Amino acid sequence: MWIRLSSDAFQNWLHDASILGDIVLPPQWNANYTTAIMSISVPVLSVDDFVLGALIVTFDLRNLQSNLKDKIKSPPGDVVLLDKDGYVMLASDVSITNTDKPVSLEPDVLKRLQDNPGGYELFNGPRQENVVGLAYMSEKPAITIIASRSHELIYADWMQQRDLYIGLISIIILIVTIIAFRLSHAIVVPLRGLINATERIVKGDLNVELTNMRHDELGQLTQMFNQMTDKLRQNQAEITAASDAMQKKNLLLETLSTTDSLTGLYNRSKLNLIISEQLARYERTRRPFAVLMIDVDYFKTLNDKLGHVAGDEILAAIAKNISQCIRNIDFAARYGGDEFIIILTEATVEDALKTAERIRAYVAGVYCSTLDKTLRVTLSIGVIQSEFQDKSVTALLSRVDSALYDAKHAGRDQVCCIQPESSAAT
Repeated sequence: MWIRLSSDAFQNWLHDASILGDIVLPPQWNANYTTAIMSISVPVLSVDDFVLGALIVTFDLRNLQSNLKDKIKSPPGDVVLLDKDGYVMLASDVSITNTDKPVSLEPDVLKRLQDNPGGYELFNGPRQENVVGLAYMSEKPAITIIASRSHELIYADWMQQRDLYIGLISIIILIVTIIAFRLSHAIVVPLRGLINATERIVKGDLNVELTNMRHDELGQLTQMFNQMTDKLRQNQAEITAASDAMQKKNLLLETLSTTDSLTGLYNRSKLNLIISEQLARYERTRRPFAVLMIDVDYFKTLNDKLGHVAGDEILAAIAKNISQCIRNIDFAARYGGDEFIIILTEATVEDALKTAERIRAYVAGVYCSTLDKTLRVTLSIGVIQSEFQDKSVTALLSRVDSALYDAKHAGRDQVCCIQPESSAAT
């Protein structure tokens, strides 16, 4: 498969390639192959960053269809991938995409789902059936992922329980009415109590327990009533427990999506959001914040010599020590490999230098249980303070990376900073 670019598109690609590097083209429908494709373009650059050409890989998204859902573990329902215009590029149900041209969602449905990512919506699905679903959006590539399930199937169990519940209540009321009509005034009082208890259940109060001192038909009815309320309470407890378990799992998933599994610090994605928020706050308040980039000296040699298990334990121990050296309002993240980023909120470069030296001293000795000994570890740290010209995450990280390079170039095991322009001018 080949991708043709217009002159304007090619110029835009050259500009984006020199800045962003690899470019992920959004999914598009290929009429010749009647399938959806997605292309990734990686520029080939010269030493002076001149674009010499590009390596372009085109994926047939049909190859990913079996990975959209696990037939055993995944819950019932459909998963579909849409392009930015709402056309279905890929779906877990083959029948949705087994057409000559892609199907699409109605524009108002797509807009409603995209305006409320992660929120449940009721709409007509690709098979024109009533479904309940939610959407997640990805910026790179520009796709919208929708998970949905038939509205009828979702509410079928609930409606069955509701009908059973209403049927039981109706039967009880009918039995009570018949008994009240036929029996004498001697049983009016217990019968009234049974009716009142039934009314409480109808209103949603399941904390009802009747005292049964009789051995006749009314006593049997009271016993059945208590058994029914016990069953309803058990069902309510099970539903509550399932809801609590789901909330805990959602909280765990949210935590896993923002943290690094090895160190427990924030991951790269969360770090970008934190820096963006700090830049926006700095632009509003003009209160500076500081950034530390930390690199473990000669970690590759250490990792190769001691083994990856010991290397991972050392990284985790360093991350723990770093967390103990910063404030609760600061942020620590694993930038990648053996590099860490620290965001010190409302801090100057002088404050950051003190924190950097404290971290460097605190991490000097790291105990490794795998080897059962304490290892000497040194750090190279680059420090900067936010500046007015820091308009993006990339610009800020580029400056602190330069400071880290100075620390490593100067012999490692030290802290180097780039003074703010205002201080340098003074």
